[in-house]
Amino acid sequence: MIGGKAPSEYLVQLQKHDSVQLDDAGMNAILATHQIDAITLRQDDFEGFMASRQRMILAKIEAAMGKPVLAVDDSAYSDVTDEEE
Repeated sequence: MIGGKAPSEYLVQLQKHDSVQLDDAGMNAILATHQIDAITLRQDDFEGFMASRQRMILAKIEAAMGKPVLAVDDSAYSDVTDEEE
């Protein structure tokens, strides 16, 4: 169901599946429990989705640890090309 499709496509299919039958609000609530921003996911905004999820997960870690977490700036790694990998 998911393979090769954008989230905006496969979420609709998943929600309409006979064993699921969820509206957008119901699916968004489930996604939120997994620290997934439904807006960026439904807009197929991968960069926004990853940034949002990183913030949400770091917030959970900070809450569990009771202290701030230093986020790593991974922009230095963005210059790596497929050829270098």
